[in-house]
Amino acid sequence: MTPFTFNMAWRETRSAWRHFVYFLVCIAIGVGALTGVSLFGAEVEKTVNKEARSLLGGDLEVRLSHPLSSQGQTVLDSLNSRGISLTHVSELIAMVARTDSSTSGQPTQIVELKAVEPGYPLYGQVRLNPQGDLAELLGLQPVRCQDIATFGVVVQESLLIKMGLRIGDCLKIGQGFFRIVAVVRTEPDRMANAFSLGPRVVMSQEGLQAAELVKVGSRIRERYLVKIPSDLPVDPLLYELRGRLESDAARVSGYKDAQPQLKQFLDQLTRYLGLIGLTALFIGGLGVATSVHAFVREKLTTIAILKTIGADSPTIIRTYALQAMMLGLAGSLIGLVIGVALQQGLPWMIAALMASDLLDQLGLAEGGMSISLVPLVKGLALGLLSTLLFTLWPLLTIRDVKPARIFRREIVPMAPTISQNMHPWWKAWREVDRWKAITSIGIGLG
Repeated sequence: MTPFTFNMAWRETRSAWRHFVYFLVCIAIGVGALTGVSLFGAEVEKTVNKEARSLLGGDLEVRLSHPLSSQGQTVLDSLNSRGISLTHVSELIAMVARTDSSTSGQPTQIVELKAVEPGYPLYGQVRLNPQGDLAELLGLQPVRCQDIATFGVVVQESLLIKMGLRIGDCLKIGQGFFRIVAVVRTEPDRMANAFSLGPRVVMSQEGLQAAELVKVGSRIRERYLVKIPSDLPVDPLLYELRGRLESDAARVSGYKDAQPQLKQFLDQLTRYLGLIGLTALFIGGLGVATSVHAFVREKLTTIAILKTIGADSPTIIRTYALQAMMLGLAGSLIGLVIGVALQQGLPWMIAALMASDLLDQLGLAEGGMSISLVPLVKGLALGLLSTLLFTLWPLLTIRDVKPARIFRREIVPMAPTISQNMHPWWKAWREVDRWKAITSIGIGLG
């Protein structure tokens, strides 16, 4: 690059900056969309990896579709002597009924029932409204329902709405009576999903026994969550439990494999949003090419004069390419700012479209997400690359501008002479502008 190239590029930019507003907008929107999606995807990946233990509920999970045998229970009980914590969670589908028929709402409702022990959760926190100690809330209540020993339950708000209930009302579940003591907002080991058989109800293991819901042949999922001391490795215990619980047909998994469906869903979501970002960048590139093409058409006489006074085509192309890259850099920087703002707004938009509190459970809907450097560098690089690729095509037409342009309004290009004896494919290659062909291939690969 010579001083003439820089001076000419800067002079052309200052004199025709209004012409490039559309250029800047196209690059800024494309880079902003791509950067915002990349930043959001990086934050989701970091959060899922950080909260892997909470997503599973422990370092290890032992899962069964039937009650654990006495031999298997002995194996798990032996872990306590090694400083390993354990908690038991039972999950099943049940029917709840109102005890007061005077209120409006559904008299019965199918729910997803979850029974936990006092040690639950091993990782994370159950968010309640009003907040309180979960073990105390799920214990025996001082006020009985129909003069029968009553345990507490925490329920999802949707159950209150459907059945016309409120905190303090009583429910009948199985053969037991329960009092609603709080509304459950989030559970660390249960991410929201699109499919659910009913609202969530959480009770104690003692409450489940009082309800007498578990009988021979009952469809129930038993989960034993294991928390290992930080100085002990996870994998050896994982393989040990798989071997010792093989007779119970137990599925033992580690926190690294937590919520595979959730990880797959979030990965597909970020890929889909990334495709939208790339599409926006590509459409922005088409706008850039259109803008540069119109600019070059306006500058044909200027280009002809430059060639008349001694400037060659490569120098002029480098001048306008430098001008385009300067504008591309400015548009990309504006796009990075848009991308950061988009990253902060994406959780709310996705939550509204999904009608789910998944992002809130992951802690992504609270705002204040961190900004990663790699997506910013990637967005800036792709913005500059797309600027170069989409401006190179129209700029290559500068080579066809003749100095006679200053004397004639129109240029009649000379048709190339090609031997009639050449193979048709070779003729086509000779007629094609090879730089434009390479540029087209670059755009396609990009």
